[in-house]
Amino acid sequence: MKIEELEAAERAATQRAPGLLHPRESWVWQGSAAHFICGPWCRFHLATVVGQWLVSTVGEYVSAYDTKMHGESAQPTTIGHKRLYETMVFRAGAACAEPECGGEYHADGQELDFAPANTRAEAYAAHRRLCELWATRPISWGVDAS
Repeated sequence: MKIEELEAAERAATQRAPGLLHPRESWVWQGSAAHFICGPWCRFHLATVVGQWLVSTVGEYVSAYDTKMHGESAQPTTIGHKRLYETMVFRAGAACAEPECGGEYHADGQELDFAPANTRAEAYAAHRRLCELWATRPISWGVDAS
């Protein structure tokens, strides 16, 4: 991806209305895939804790078999219907207490929102867009009051 595309995606994704309940300064960025059982085999991943929400993006999935057979030249395959990337939002579970995981958060397993993508720029923009959107959600959002 060209740096210009990344910068354009950043500008587009950060245009927002005021009123974040969870300001950007409090967001926690982590370096591993936070959802998708094959996340460790994705060449692209972003995960951001926004308040009590976890926004996770994965993509460019290359199976362990394809990597073994073709090495770095293995081509990514779709991770869902006609998409190479996906961004999902979950409630953030507790931070991992094991020393080897560095305190990262993982998804609680219940998908709250979703955005498909087919390029890195689209995936990055979708990730930022969902971070901005869910930064406006109160803690009680989505909780069944009955």
